[in-house]
Amino acid sequence: MQIGDYLIGFKRIKSAFFLNIFYEWCNIVKVYVLQFSFKDMWLKPQCRFVDGFKLYGWLFIYFGYCMEEI
Repeated sequence: MQIGDYLIGFKRIKSAFFLNIFYEWCNIVKVYVLQFSFKDMWLKPQCRFVDGFKLYGWLFIYFGYCMEEI
């Protein structure tokens, strides 16, 4: 979907939801992720880097972002 100078996409992979935003004027992509997982629950609120994403979470809900220049 194109909105002005933004190109926006949405996809779902298993229990993770991704929102991709491409900024045409500066060739930067921001990817936001929201994930639900019952396998490896974080019992304390924490922040980790997982596959290039900076994730924040607690128990079974994680959210974060990744920013790349193209």
